[in-house]
Amino acid sequence: MATAAPSAERVYLFRLLTLTVDCGTTIIRKIFDHRSSNAPLTVLLTHEKPTITRLKTQKAITNVQFCLLYPPSGQAPTSADFDLTLAICLLRNLRPCGLNRKFNWSSPPLPGDTSLEADICRLRMFRNELAHISTTTGIQKSTFLTKWADIEQVLYRLNNSVPNPVQNLQQTIHDYKNSPLDPETEEKVEKEIERWQEIEKELETKVQHVQENLQTVTGDIVVVKDDVTVMKDDMTDMKEDVKEVKGELEQLKDKSEGKAKKDPSILQRLYRKIHMRKIKKGNVTFEIPVT
Repeated sequence: MATAAPSAERVYLFRLLTLTVDCGTTIIRKIFDHRSSNAPLTVLLTHEKPTITRLKTQKAITNVQFCLLYPPSGQAPTSADFDLTLAICLLRNLRPCGLNRKFNWSSPPLPGDTSLEADICRLRMFRNELAHISTTTGIQKSTFLTKWADIEQVLYRLNNSVPNPVQNLQQTIHDYKNSPLDPETEEKVEKEIERWQEIEKELETKVQHVQENLQTVTGDIVVVKDDVTVMKDDMTDMKEDVKEVKGELEQLKDKSEGKAKKDPSILQRLYRKIHMRKIKKGNVTFEIPVT
């Protein structure tokens, strides 16, 4: 069983997580509201349901998140119900939100790229990185200070990208960094981390299944290629057999021309023998026109 780290190291991690979970989520929701403001949320979700259904099928959105967007009760959701993961997923994938469709979300952005897409990507990667750090071990103070400065700058830029930014953000961030971390906040963050890890575990399982299916398909392709090779060899043998038969029939035709003049039926039978030939390969018999 792991031994709990000094409380200061655990506090450093929880402060970073609180900054990301609370402050980051609030700002991303504002960005989503601004980018999707051309239509009411209910209209947007109705229009984009095929895309969101595809995301659910691909496990980019969980069943719980899908039911939040399309509740059985019919009660319309609001962006205030969105967690950080869901809000970023919708921003990335819904065309009305207008983000760059060609942006590479799978790689860290270049240091000089301060575009909206790059900073959303950075926040998402910070969230993923923090979710994999054990709350038992925590982090060192030097790591905390570096990560805090990076996340803080990203949040400032994201907040400035909307016309109705979070007010007094600097003071809010200062409080996250210095105010006492109460047990209620710690419990809230721990539950959020557990939820993130459950989602990622489900995704890893799905990826493993896809890889196993791909290996099976690859094996089937190899078998088919082998069968095709055998069939090509058989066709080559058949062509050689047909060539040999044609030669024999040409000789038979030369020898029979005299007899055919006396008996026309001989010519008909000979024509049939020359132009239709039965060839047996294994248990299968082919009747092949010889031209």
